[in-house]
Amino acid sequence: MGLQLSAAAADVAYLQQGSVPHYEGTMETIERDELKTSLDAGDDLTLVMAMHEHHFEAAHIPGSIQLFSVEDAERQLQHDDDIVVYCSDRSCVASRVVANKLVAAGYKHVRHYPGGLSEWHAAGYPLEGSATA
Repeated sequence: MGLQLSAAAADVAYLQQGSVPHYEGTMETIERDELKTSLDAGDDLTLVMAMHEHHFEAAHIPGSIQLFSVEDAERQLQHDDDIVVYCSDRSCVASRVVANKLVAAGYKHVRHYPGGLSEWHAAGYPLEGSATA
């Protein structure tokens, strides 16, 4: 099957060991208001939600995608795309795991939105999905 990107399956072992895979360097972050401004300006960003499929179907930032493997990334992304990865909130490590895996796979412009879905929703910004109707 290939390297999994979702925080399910294989990543649970990393989380239980208290170790998040990483690359040399610092993960670049983007904060809520900067992300909102970029999206409102129509900047060419690819949002990746790093949560299980049922969470994605319930609620996600509009325009977000989900990736389940490096093969999915190869089909949906270019290595020079501006990619922003997020999950539920600042305590969730899934988005860091996925962002690190994308960087390790050669994606050059990967940022982490640590506030995630909770911070986005708390600011009153739009969400889409079955639980938002």
